[in-house]
Amino acid sequence: RKNGIFEERYLPRLKPTRGAHALLERMIADGLTLVVATSAGADEMKALLRQAGVDDLIDAATSSGDVENSKPDPDVIGAAIKKSKLKADELIMLGDTPYDIEAAGKAGVPTIVVRCGGWWDDDALEGAMAIFDDPTDLLEHWPIVALSDSVVLC
Repeated sequence: RKNGIFEERYLPRLKPTRGAHALLERMIADGLTLVVATSAGADEMKALLRQAGVDDLIDAATSSGDVENSKPDPDVIGAAIKKSKLKADELIMLGDTPYDIEAAGKAGVPTIVVRCGGWWDDDALEGAMAIFDDPTDLLEHWPIVALSDSVVLC
């Protein structure tokens, strides 16, 4: 029932996060591979990516259906690592919650945080290699770090 309510009432009104599409396009232009690692179900993930207008930019994805445990457990990050065909230390997680940082950290993946997930307390984001307000802020500081061959998105 929850999924039905979400799809009917809320999904059609969701707007992409400021700068998300432009940031992903820049990452692709720079040769990065984009892999989604989400605790959402596969159908919800596809609908959210479509609503954000970025579904055509994603190379691979993992969802809650691919793993036993959700974030902050690292299972979904591990599944994304396998799909990327890279090692954990060759990836960077772009996350928007402390759960992303914790899950990525347990999997050995460094994290860049965007606060647009609603977490404004930097203490809750401890462990991130960098913190930005939203994708536009990150894009304005691009490239902030020497990036890897692939980025795992949450």
